[in-house]
Amino acid sequence: MKFLNTLIIFTLFAFANLTLAKDHFLLNERVELKAKYIKSKPFEVGDRLIFSDEHIFEYQGELGRGNTTAVLRVRLPGESASFALRIPQTSHFKKNVADLIDYLNDYIEGYKVLRNSQMRTAVIVDSREFQFVLTAVENIDFSLSDLFNPMSSIDSAQKKEAKERLVDFIKSSVEFQEIGDFHFDQLVYSREEKQWKLIDWNSSHIRARSPISDHFINLRLAISELRASSHIYEDLYGHPMPMAMFDRMREEYEDFFSELNLLIARERAELAEKEKIILDRLKLNENISDQLKGLPYFRMAETRARLKEIIFIKKNDIDLSFSEYLELLRKAKKLTKEEFLFLAEKIFTRISSFEELAELSRMFSYLEFSNAEKQSLDNMLARFFSQESLEGLEHSSHVLLQIAHSSLVTDAQKQKISQLLGTNQFSLRSCLMGLKNLLK
Repeated sequence: MKFLNTLIIFTLFAFANLTLAKDHFLLNERVELKAKYIKSKPFEVGDRLIFSDEHIFEYQGELGRGNTTAVLRVRLPGESASFALRIPQTSHFKKNVADLIDYLNDYIEGYKVLRNSQMRTAVIVDSREFQFVLTAVENIDFSLSDLFNPMSSIDSAQKKEAKERLVDFIKSSVEFQEIGDFHFDQLVYSREEKQWKLIDWNSSHIRARSPISDHFINLRLAISELRASSHIYEDLYGHPMPMAMFDRMREEYEDFFSELNLLIARERAELAEKEKIILDRLKLNENISDQLKGLPYFRMAETRARLKEIIFIKKNDIDLSFSEYLELLRKAKKLTKEEFLFLAEKIFTRISSFEELAELSRMFSYLEFSNAEKQSLDNMLARFFSQESLEGLEHSSHVLLQIAHSSLVTDAQKQKISQLLGTNQFSLRSCLMGLKNLLK
């Protein structure tokens, strides 16, 4: 009887929790995250976070939050596995809603570069611009900031292992001089996996221009961490960190990074030489299209610049589908505005769907066009937007939203997209919010 009573009470408690759970519809009429959910997170365990019929998550708790993002633990309804859901969050430092949505979009864009590198990063499982990013829940024991904090609780054996694994991570990321918005708290270590992993970034990555260019993990940032820890030391003990202790740690960091810099320069030189050999093997007088399809992703800026030169030299001989053309351009150095306009007609004639137009818009969102250049682009896009079957093309709201915020389409075309969405509420503010990021 006692067992039966306990079972009844447990069942009633579970049912009560189920009935108390709330549904939160997170998107506004522009298919963007509502401002109130950016400013606060009024969620209770068991609540459903609803972005669309296809994207419903059950809230399990909060994993953490930073200056621009809240990271929530969620699961898919009826499943046990947990995921990390990233959505914009206001803070003391960042309060503008439009800017915060830009940061989320930057995270998505930045990942498109990192996923083709060899370094370990958080893996995006699913994402929607202006809405959310879904990743795996990471196993984190400490950060790079902790490793370079002389007061951390990491013992000497763990520090030795972590530094060895850090060398491995740096070798896998030698092509990058900068990772967008990088600081030491964004690189984390798992003792179980014995690996470092990058978990946060934006889209402003810079590739190394020469073997001796800086790496994004460098002595300057390590000394900055040491200075920060010296302030914590003074707050904790009521007197400054002993100069002998500070100098000892500084010398240790200088020795460590001196060896690393030699390693980085050697790795970059060897990688550049290997990539040069691959391009040297291209036979420009034979079927260039087939050869270009099989190229790997090049890591070094020098090689990517040379590939771009080949694309322009053989422009009239290259015959690729839209997706193949964009895939090739991803392997080359970013196009300037003039270069994009030179290739635009060839690319635009291959667009056959809203998804392809959205992909083109995202890929070249860093470009800013004059009125005359926009008119030229408009003439190229006219064929696509004048299709009688436009309304019959398959599309989803988030794809149309991406296009509506693009610098590649005109106001009249935005209005047509608005009609396809069944609403006329693409306000000027909404478009400017997207353009602010796209045109920077």
